[in-house]
Order: sequence, then C-alpha cells, then structure tokens
Amino acid sequence: MAGAYAVALFGLGLLSPLWETVVADEVPESALGRVRSFDQLISFASRPFGLAVARAAGRGGRDRRAGGRGRRAGRRRQPHRHRLGARTRPAEVSRAGKRG
Repeated sequence: MAGAYAVALFGLGLLSPLWETVVADEVPESALGRVRSFDQLISFASRPFGLAVARAAGRGGRDRRAGGRGRRAGRRRQPHRHRLGARTRPAEVSRAGKRG
C-alpha cells in the first residue's frame, strides 16, 4: 500500500508541473484562465469515476453486490433480535425451560 502511494505521489509530482508548463507555453495568455478553469472542472468531475476504478482495482475486480467474495463472505447474517416484537424464545417456553 505504501509503495503504491509513493508511486502515485511521484507521478503527481512529475506530471503536474509538466502539464502546467505545457499549458502555459501552448495556450495564448488571453485564453489561459478559461483553459485552466476547464482543466479544473474536468479534473473534479472525473474524480468519482477515478475513485470507482480504484475501488474495483483494490478489490481485484470483485464486488460483493456482483456475486464476488468480499471481506465478510461466508458469514451468515444474524437475525435482528433487537427489533420490537422479535422474541428470543418461543412464548410457550417459560424462563425455567419448562413448557407451560
């Protein structure tokens, strides 16, 4: 995990200044503000897609909703006994364990 984080930070530290330099060199100064605004807009708009891709990559493409095995696959769900009206034992069984 730390290795992937280091690679990502290295990539951002290398590519971000290069991108800013290319934009500043290639775009006329009169349109530079609009170009940078659209660059930020596209970056922020694509962030949820990037997070979804990172989540799928972190799970190895397996998703619990799609039938994959998640962290808790294999555990059975316990009934919710804390709800109103849910009983922990049948009504005909007394506390002493005798029927009556």
